[in-house]
Amino acid sequence: MQSKTKTILGICLAVVLVVAVVLVIILTRPTQTTTKISFTSENAEALIMQGFLNGEQVDGKMESVTFSTDSSKNTATTENLNTWTGLEPAFDEEKNNVTISFNIFNQNPDKELNVKLTFTEANENDNYTVTVTAVKDNESNSAGIESGSTITLAENSAPNGKLVTITIIYSVIDDTKDATIKGFDLAVELQSEATTSGDNDENDDPAPTGPLYTVVDNNSNGVVDAGDNINFGLYPTTIKEDNVTIDTSSQDADGYYTGSDGEKYAMVEVTDSNRAYEHNLDYSNGSQVSIGNAYFKVEPIVWVVLDVDAQGNATLWTEKIIGRQDIDNAAYIGNKYQEWLTNEFLNTVFTSYERDILNPITVGSDQDLISIMSLEDMTNTEYGFNSSMFQSDPERRKYATDYAMAQGATISVDQTSGALDYYLCGSYMISNEASTMVYQITTSGRTTDVSYTLSAGVVPTVNIQLDSTTISGATE
Repeated sequence: MQSKTKTILGICLAVVLVVAVVLVIILTRPTQTTTKISFTSENAEALIMQGFLNGEQVDGKMESVTFSTDSSKNTATTENLNTWTGLEPAFDEEKNNVTISFNIFNQNPDKELNVKLTFTEANENDNYTVTVTAVKDNESNSAGIESGSTITLAENSAPNGKLVTITIIYSVIDDTKDATIKGFDLAVELQSEATTSGDNDENDDPAPTGPLYTVVDNNSNGVVDAGDNINFGLYPTTIKEDNVTIDTSSQDADGYYTGSDGEKYAMVEVTDSNRAYEHNLDYSNGSQVSIGNAYFKVEPIVWVVLDVDAQGNATLWTEKIIGRQDIDNAAYIGNKYQEWLTNEFLNTVFTSYERDILNPITVGSDQDLISIMSLEDMTNTEYGFNSSMFQSDPERRKYATDYAMAQGATISVDQTSGALDYYLCGSYMISNEASTMVYQITTSGRTTDVSYTLSAGVVPTVNIQLDSTTISGATE
């Protein structure tokens, strides 16, 4: 009897031990949870396309959804928009990286779409990292973004609209094979706010509290005429001072960050292929262009008055090279360059009120509110230039802002004067079809045509209405 009791007791102890071991395994085993992607909307006209896990569509878990100010078109309610759940990304012996991706299209023809991304890991994990990247309009390079960042898509100008591809990337550390994804939450906030340059009936920009621009009376004659400067519009210009710190989580719809001085700043990543770095150029504060991230203060653009007509309309071009814009295929560069100026640059630099005082400029057979100088402009003696585009002219020489140098806005540099290259446009015939070609102003101020990938500077031109009610009190 005693032996039987010991046997039963031994069996019970063994069962208890097994149960305890199982519980320890269950309780200590990493728990794989799902990745959740949720959406909220504020008057957005957007289409979110079905998502992909490692390049394969995730059927039944990430459905395409449409958000519209017309509720009858919505496939999700505006109060609690669609949430994608049930995604179970996992590593295996052959996968050291796992990706989840989806596209967001701006469907509104009149407004920009701001896409704000906020994300958190459900649990910390030392075995893998998570990054979120965004690619706008099928650009070749993706850019990692921080939580709280906002991406701005231009208004819809194509059948499918402007798009951004969002990708969540899980990457194991040091080829760890036992990494377990513990979950990730991504909140996407969609906002449509800013109006386009072509529709200013309803201004979303704050009403100006002062003059739209200021005039520097270089000629000291009390009137606005050729040779004066006009400060108009905002764009990154001067290198950040050392005592200013940047809040890297404060990126706004224009991609600018807020500094400790309350000013806006743009970030540029300077690489060793930057021509300004290669040529040992210095910023305006005397520091040398160096590799790494640099921040530049958003300030009024300084324009030079070239001419004022009898109706009080002033032709302006920027005092300096203000940036760089690369576009391949020089044969059609003028058209693409113009598209960038009109669709992106114009709305970043000017408020809707400032755009209202811009006069159309003839560009080829079209009219736009901004352009780059033409061959005819650059040989216009009334603007102060010589009549030959092949002759050197110091009046055509340009120097770069700090921001333009950081972007590498130069092909060559005049080591004596520091002058850089920039572009202008002229007519060009390709297959008997009129196109817009870009020409280059060299460091000596002469002109040559461009037949390769473009990487020199941007020098825009505009024509504005000089209205005494607009510039009241502005003349210095």
